[in-house]
Amino acid sequence: MRIRLLLAAAAPALLLTSCGLAVDAPNGATSQASTPWWLLPFVLSSFLILLLALVWRGSKRSPALTSSSHIWREDARKGYTEARWLYDALSEDLATWRGNATFEGTSEGGAKAASALADTWRRIDTRLGRASDSLYSLEVTAPDRATVEAANATVAAMREVRRAVDARAESRTHYRTVEAESSIGETVLIDAREREVRASRMLAEARSDLGRAIANLSQGNS
Repeated sequence: MRIRLLLAAAAPALLLTSCGLAVDAPNGATSQASTPWWLLPFVLSSFLILLLALVWRGSKRSPALTSSSHIWREDARKGYTEARWLYDALSEDLATWRGNATFEGTSEGGAKAASALADTWRRIDTRLGRASDSLYSLEVTAPDRATVEAANATVAAMREVRRAVDARAESRTHYRTVEAESSIGETVLIDAREREVRASRMLAEARSDLGRAIANLSQGNS
């Protein structure tokens, strides 16, 4: 754009010189015009038209660039906000709560826990959907490959944490069931407890991966 404006600024001198009109020479001398004076308004008018055209084209481009930048940054902001909420919500405590509520079933305590859990799970599914939509959009609008990869990694990490929470809750339900059976041997109980520990470790690793993905997404949006 700057180069075009410089060319436009130099255009009058070039046109006047080519037409033979008087222009200042480097040594201060003045060359004589050989073209009628009435050609000067025409030359100046052409210059003004050229300058206005360049300015108009530049002003038409700027909003488009700004709009594109605003879209991908907004996608990144929304995706980050939802993913950060999910990171906090999809926790060990939530998985244990769900496992206990499932085991307790229709008991009074279990019914209350199940009702509260159902409301929490609806919010989680809603936020997971919004986060995925924003990050899928970011994959399309992102200005570079690194941002695309950060969005993709965050979506994958969120879904992995969701699966890990399910597995952890199921392992808790299984342990409580085995524990309640008086006829179950010690070996079976130990196996159930080890299964719980493995599921808990997998959830911790999945949450750690999600935390790194969110950090990378934040850096790309800064």
